[in-house]
Amino acid sequence: MKRNTIIFIALPILLSSCLGRLDDISVDPSVLLQSMLSAGAQSPAPAGFTVGGQIYGDTPSGLDLSLSGGTGCGGVQNLSPAATGIYQFVGIPDGCMGTGITITTQPTGVYCQIYNNTGLNVSGANVTGADLYCFSVEMPATTQTTIEGNSNTASIRLSASPGPGGITVNFTSGSGAVTTTASLSFTSANFSTYQNLTLTGAADGNLSPETVTISADVATHAMGGFDTTTLDTTATGMARFIYVTSGTHNGNFASDAALPGSNWVQRADHYCSLNANRPASLVGTGNYRALLTGASTRRSDAGAQLDWPLRAGISYYDQDGTTLFATADASNLFTTPVANLLPGGGDYWTGVGSAPSWTTGSHCASWTVGTTLQTGHFGQGVTNDASLFAFSNFNCDQLKSLLCVQDIRDNGDGTASSVHQNLTWMRCSMGQTYDPATNGCTGAAGTYQYCATGDDSCNGGTSPGLLDGFGPSPMFTACASSTLAGRSWRVPTLAELSELARSYRASPDILPDIMTSYYYATTYAANPTNYYGIWFNPSVTNGFLVKDSPVAFLLCVSDGM
Repeated sequence: MKRNTIIFIALPILLSSCLGRLDDISVDPSVLLQSMLSAGAQSPAPAGFTVGGQIYGDTPSGLDLSLSGGTGCGGVQNLSPAATGIYQFVGIPDGCMGTGITITTQPTGVYCQIYNNTGLNVSGANVTGADLYCFSVEMPATTQTTIEGNSNTASIRLSASPGPGGITVNFTSGSGAVTTTASLSFTSANFSTYQNLTLTGAADGNLSPETVTISADVATHAMGGFDTTTLDTTATGMARFIYVTSGTHNGNFASDAALPGSNWVQRADHYCSLNANRPASLVGTGNYRALLTGASTRRSDAGAQLDWPLRAGISYYDQDGTTLFATADASNLFTTPVANLLPGGGDYWTGVGSAPSWTTGSHCASWTVGTTLQTGHFGQGVTNDASLFAFSNFNCDQLKSLLCVQDIRDNGDGTASSVHQNLTWMRCSMGQTYDPATNGCTGAAGTYQYCATGDDSCNGGTSPGLLDGFGPSPMFTACASSTLAGRSWRVPTLAELSELARSYRASPDILPDIMTSYYYATTYAANPTNYYGIWFNPSVTNGFLVKDSPVAFLLCVSDGM
């Protein structure tokens, strides 16, 4: 205890002596004392210097860097920056010569390009400027459409600058069904500007669509991709699908209120177009009609056909799009034996009493009876002879399928052709533009006057009459001036547009952006001040429109397929 007392007494004497000696020095003694007392609590500064730079652009999740090589630089260091901003390797000895930073792992879906990263020397200061520029490739978020035998484009750009040296993005198609531009180059000046990647569909001679993935990479590092679906138009004008419905029905189509339409033909056609009755691969592939004959309205008899859905020279394929069933002959009929049987076979109503003449047989009283009081002829899809269409007849209370053929099909160029009507329709309203990448319409639909004056001057001076173009007609001029698909266009008749509206009701995909709450114009003038329009609603309503009032939308039609 005595020693301890001496020590505590001696310390103030020692400090006092030291402070006395500092009187002649221009330093605050209290500050110096505090420094002396606290010096032992401070940690020594890390040895060496830092080497690094800045990370710009996208978050580099998963990025791995390595500092190695050189003379007098110590061992290899690894670093995994997880954010943009400054990054540093620390503790690099002074005098380190010729070291370098390399990217050992690129981020997932992001590519980082490094600059000023080799031959780094530490000489009494930190090294900066080894900067990284990280970016992704922005591609279409939705599936594109590529038309076989034609080309379209997809818009591509970078999310951030690739740095002062620029970068090349490579593209690869997952199938020969679509070829693509090999690469696109981007710089720090144009990285945010969309560039067009050209997609070209190969003509394969069948009706089978394919989904192809277009993949992007930078220096073999995967950068994601997008899908494009091929739209087969190689033989669209001369080829269609045929199938047997999965659902079955008795012989009374005329009275089935669940099917839209005003007669047995319209209701049987609608039954064919129901998605539930189609093979899954044919959902959304246009409009279908029933290969069904009766006493009137629709007849199959050679030389006396009425509203018959087959057309000479059209080849019909089964649901896979590659297997040919048969090609209609000069009489708009199938001759047997056919090339191949249809998948599933089964029994289906036809009303055909005999083949190859396709004479109308028993037909459940034109498909108005669903009881044992009447019989109907049916075909059987298990052989390739005449039994395919005229096997036997049976009571109309029996449940059988229908044999359905495709009528309206998308041509992939903004038009759709109808076998039944032998017409080609615009798929977009006048004023809109067809977009091949989405196979849809862009822009606003316009409205047009039937006639610049509210009288009969545009329809031959007679009432009723047809729009003939001799008077000042904005509608007539709009259609006549269009050169879509290299065709000549006109305003449709009331009957033509009514038929299209019924087809649309069963298969909305044929007209992607139709205005269902408004009337579309026809050529039919009802009286001096009004003309007929069609409303694309469930009942396909006709309505009177004022001739000189620009209230009607316009779908133009072209003769022939």
